[in-house]
Amino acid sequence: MLHKGILPALNRPLLLILILVSNLQLSTARISHHADALGSSANQTNAYKTGERLIYNISFAHIPVAAHAELEVVGRKDFNGRDGIELRAHLETVDIVNAALLALDDDFISRIDPVSGLPFYFAQIKRPPMNDPSAELTSSPSAPLTRVLNVASGAFDPLSAIYYLRALPLAIGARQRFRILYGSEIVEAEAQVRGAERINTNIGVFNALVVQIRVRNDQRLNDYRPQIYFSDDANHLPLLITIQHPAGEIRAEIASFEEMGSPTPNPETKRASPPVATRSVERLVPRGDLPFSPNEQLNFRLILGPTEAPIGRITLQARPRARYFDRDALLLTLTAQTSSESARLFSLNDRINSYVDPLTLLPFRIELQMREGSWSLTRTITVDQDRGLALQDDGKRIEIPVGTHDLLSVVYALRSFDLTPPKRNAVAILAISRPRTLYVTALQRTTIELGGQRIRAIELALTTDDAEGDKHQLRLWVSDDRRHLPLRLSAMTPFGPLRADLEIIPLIEQ
Repeated sequence: MLHKGILPALNRPLLLILILVSNLQLSTARISHHADALGSSANQTNAYKTGERLIYNISFAHIPVAAHAELEVVGRKDFNGRDGIELRAHLETVDIVNAALLALDDDFISRIDPVSGLPFYFAQIKRPPMNDPSAELTSSPSAPLTRVLNVASGAFDPLSAIYYLRALPLAIGARQRFRILYGSEIVEAEAQVRGAERINTNIGVFNALVVQIRVRNDQRLNDYRPQIYFSDDANHLPLLITIQHPAGEIRAEIASFEEMGSPTPNPETKRASPPVATRSVERLVPRGDLPFSPNEQLNFRLILGPTEAPIGRITLQARPRARYFDRDALLLTLTAQTSSESARLFSLNDRINSYVDPLTLLPFRIELQMREGSWSLTRTITVDQDRGLALQDDGKRIEIPVGTHDLLSVVYALRSFDLTPPKRNAVAILAISRPRTLYVTALQRTTIELGGQRIRAIELALTTDDAEGDKHQLRLWVSDDRRHLPLRLSAMTPFGPLRADLEIIPLIEQ
């Protein structure tokens, strides 16, 4: 499915940050035990707090959320007669990265000596990729890849490395060479605390120490110029990691911090409202039922007729759970616009905001700003799902079935439907100003090509209960996995066939 050049191109840096993130900085692995190495002695009290849990969002190029990572200090106990502290991490690619580029869903376990911080046990557990249909047949992860480590060797696995580095009293200007076992290779690197910066994060504003990593025995890795930003306090929280990949910057940014007895750290300035924990990153507990992740952004190219030249663009975005109009909700947005060159033939400039219940995805407020050719509409609709009533801002009341979706929320809701061919689902929708029944029929499993890649998909027919319910021959292709990621939408128009294709990062030979 992937171009032969994509794994060298992505696996190394993305895995570098995904392992640089699932451990949140594999790069800064082994710092020597000298007193002048980035500081003097380790402060293990703040580095190994039982119950501490860190969650990160990872972006890649123009993809706002390409992956999630999570780190946790499970606690100290006896492991077959050996005193140790257990650390755990999870990393998972999401959405289009998971569907088309790199499918990862891995757990890591590291058990370390409570005095030295060195590991004596390391395990990696790989789950079946989410875009593998066979993954639906079993929920059993693979047998863990385990390694028993010799503490006397002074070697760190990636997960234990981050906590050891955090335990050091980082000092500006200090530098130290270090080594880490990266797969089957030994990476020789140098870490330098090059300065301090003030950075804004989801958990507050911090003064941060910037650690620059240089790789001495691999020029390609060195060219990625990894940097780690640690909070300049006793916690040394890894706040941000950046890697400069040729296809775009990779950033791992802290999204949530939890520790026993204290839900947030103590930054210099806190946000008025801490971020709400999101389902997709609650990875050490059973996942919620939402088939998409927070901040998911999907960009589509609009193509008219046989040509491949785009005439416009559609963007869908799901914003994180928060308080909207005094209700707990998710905000779904759609923007659609044709280019100035295409406007003479096909003019489109639409925006839809849908405020939905975070559990049912049913809308309670819909905002429409639509302009298509000479037709335009600006309208706000308040929906009372309990009473089956939609109230327009012009005072018009519309009776609707309880459980009615709007044109945008239904796109997200159908992703949680059973779409096994030839399954047919029916759902009520509010088509601007009148309720209709939308039928979602799973036609067949197939393979489509996007961005030079072949992706397994399910073809859906979207029809209504109108007399000409299939007049526009609406067809939707979603990824053949548990996320049902929208890949392509096609329709017949008076100007010819129109389709919207999901944009995928071009696969460039590295």
